[in-house]
Amino acid sequence: MTTPRTIEISVFGALRRLVPEGSLDCVTEPDATIRDLRASLARQLRERDPGFGDEVLLASSVFASDEAVLAEDCPLDGFSRLSILPPVCGG
Repeated sequence: MTTPRTIEISVFGALRRLVPEGSLDCVTEPDATIRDLRASLARQLRERDPGFGDEVLLASSVFASDEAVLAEDCPLDGFSRLSILPPVCGG
């Protein structure tokens, strides 16, 4: 039997209105990837707000550790805290 993994997700920008406290915990399977974490976060945001309609914002945001932006197929091994960064305008 495998034990689920809990990862603290810090949110910024437009996503912050959905998580005013600034972070939330997402539970994933031990062999999960960023793609799985994104799906878990989407479910959790819909539970918080059944009218959640920012799938495009969530899909265009990236997950990052303290050192790097993470690819969708990146395993979550070794991470206990990540950030989700929405796209920004500017140059």
